[in-house]
Amino acid sequence: MNKKIFVMMLILILVTIGFSGCLEDEETAAYEASKNFVRSCLKAPSTAKFAPIGEATIEKKGDNGWAILSYVDAQNAFGAYIRNYYACRLEKKNSGYKLIALNLDEDIAMAPYKWVEEKYFIGSDDRKTDDFKIVGDWWKIEWEVGGRESYEDIYSDLFSFSVNVINSDTNTSVDWIYTGDPYDSGIRYIEGSGTFYLDISTINVDDWTITVYQGINILL
Repeated sequence: MNKKIFVMMLILILVTIGFSGCLEDEETAAYEASKNFVRSCLKAPSTAKFAPIGEATIEKKGDNGWAILSYVDAQNAFGAYIRNYYACRLEKKNSGYKLIALNLDEDIAMAPYKWVEEKYFIGSDDRKTDDFKIVGDWWKIEWEVGGRESYEDIYSDLFSFSVNVINSDTNTSVDWIYTGDPYDSGIRYIEGSGTFYLDISTINVDDWTITVYQGINILL
């Protein structure tokens, strides 16, 4: 092999190794910074046990940005250990790391999503809502319902609350929420973008509220 070519190849290998080591150091620093931001959100930060860096997903975004998906085991307010997955966006500054966005969730699929209120509905009777547009790949409905006290227990079979989620573009149902409990609440995650409306049916309902949230993936 030509000596000049050998020297050039050796230099290239050394530069590649050096760059790889530098990137690993940057990833470690970003991951440690994300842990500090997560600790500030925990009920018992001293009990936190984070995933090894090899189990975390760490991606560089542009020149100074970082996107991290990982998990932490920590005690909740009742002293039980709970695993929360977290998504974190950071930006490297001269003075350290700036937190851009952070979200924790017990469901790894939902951890990357920040929830932004899109629509709020309140009522006590049947209704078909106005259309609303969902632009992301996930969204959610939070609902709460209260029954008429005069029917509680005595005529429980006369109470019902249901929400049919309709895709306006195709005029098809994509999900259905139902409860026969006079005092109930819940969250429903729905996949898919488009234009939707809610067809709400009630029997002996005193009041109900529904909030629709857009899901924004903070890791993208």
